[in-house]
Amino acid sequence: MSGLNTVSAENNFAELPVASPDLTVTVTKSPTDFNVGSQAGTYVITPNNNGDNPTNGTITLTFTTPTGMTPTSAGGTGWSCGIASSVVTCTGTSVINAGTSGNAVTVIVSVAIS
Repeated sequence: MSGLNTVSAENNFAELPVASPDLTVTVTKSPTDFNVGSQAGTYVITPNNNGDNPTNGTITLTFTTPTGMTPTSAGGTGWSCGIASSVVTCTGTSVINAGTSGNAVTVIVSVAIS
């Protein structure tokens, strides 16, 4: 059997489609090309909800910096961020409505000398 409102022999209940959030992220960096030994660079990470419903509850965003870059700070409106080695983890509970973007997280990195 197939279709949106069918009864499956395996589970014996109607399977109804459920609209839900569908989160993606957009990452931009500045400057476009980091130079070895430069003082700092910036990544901006923006969550997007491409789903049919708003988010609900805690959202966790994890970003690992590329080799040779060390995150020195991270944050954004509505986000609580921590840094462990090269991994930035941020959590937030701000609602991201369907078809919109949430508040961005800005990550400042230092670039290795060599």
